[in-house]
Amino acid sequence: MHNINFIEKIYENDHSLYRQAIYNNLAILLTEYTTSFSKTMVVRFDVTYPKSFMAVEDNSDMSDLMKLLIQQCSRNGVSPAYFWVREQSLRSDNQHYHCMLLLDGNKTCWYYPYIELAEKMWGRILNVDPKGLIHHCDRDPDGNRQANGIILRSDDPKYESKIDTVVRQAMYLAKDHTKGFYNDGIRDFGMTRISSISQLRKKFRSN
Repeated sequence: MHNINFIEKIYENDHSLYRQAIYNNLAILLTEYTTSFSKTMVVRFDVTYPKSFMAVEDNSDMSDLMKLLIQQCSRNGVSPAYFWVREQSLRSDNQHYHCMLLLDGNKTCWYYPYIELAEKMWGRILNVDPKGLIHHCDRDPDGNRQANGIILRSDDPKYESKIDTVVRQAMYLAKDHTKGFYNDGIRDFGMTRISSISQLRKKFRSN
């Protein structure tokens, strides 16, 4: 796969609308991951709480979800990496999360099982029926079908347009609107350590 410099592509956007720490780290994560794997599957999903649910104020529920999801994906040998952002809507008392999951596209070609897995885990964490709490991000705000589980590979004739789609997804996560206040003591994003990406391919190749 040709190396994709997501840093350059993301920096082509109007930065005044986005959080620098988020788009910087997303660009580095995407660049490192797609450099390490010849095929990368990019999965988007959103995580919400039930209406009238009293959510914890910190990100401990989200951390628990990503820990369980990454553990299971690792057992499946798909070399997972992740990025999530926290947002707060004026229409809800609880925060919600936008997530991006990166998987080795050589080991899987279906995104839905991973979203379904996240849904089941979220239900167990909250001890609720999780139906409708994990948004599959397969439709746009107007209800039209949109791509998810995008696989980036250099021999794909739609390669460039798929890269553009992933960049748009990344910038959506980085948007400043509905993020919390700076220095309020609560992190507004979490991610796989960049230093661990280069080890993923070696780890799962030996399994």
